[in-house]
Amino acid sequence: MQTPITKLKMNRLIEEEELICSAKQDIKKFSILYSRYYEQIFRYIYQRLGSENDSYDICSQVFLIAMQRINSYENRGFLFSSWLYTIARNEVNQYYRKKKYDRVVNVYSNDILQIVDDNECNSKEYLMEKLKYALESLSDFDLDLIEMRYFEHRSYNEIMQIVDISVNNLKVRVSRILKRLKKQFV
Repeated sequence: MQTPITKLKMNRLIEEEELICSAKQDIKKFSILYSRYYEQIFRYIYQRLGSENDSYDICSQVFLIAMQRINSYENRGFLFSSWLYTIARNEVNQYYRKKKYDRVVNVYSNDILQIVDDNECNSKEYLMEKLKYALESLSDFDLDLIEMRYFEHRSYNEIMQIVDISVNNLKVRVSRILKRLKKQFV
């Protein structure tokens, strides 16, 4: 028997699939998907860039790519936004490679304290400084996971949809990242 949450997700997937089919038949209908997801994709990009103008440009590029590739989109049981997040993540990474900029991480003290608490560390002020430097050593993917989990406060289910890996795998990866960060404090 399906739980109400599963039914709700199924209804949303069915509704989305209808919108996607409509957009595949008439590209003008893509505007509905654009309106539904623009703000959250923009916020995701802006969180990673810190530049409003560049975020607008990249967000436009994300939706242009999605619109151009809508016919190749396949529903794999995740929301359409997962596909958009994947495109956005790729575009942000490409931006940093092309511009040869250092990646921006928007961090608040409370977010750092949460990671420090999860690592069961004692001297928080000292460790907060070390953590800032340790974050720079992470791969783009690992940093994305830490950003989404601790700085954007996304649930594991939300992150799973964005990065397309199982919740259990995701929890293991985040745990391993935290252990690697903790080793840098010893």
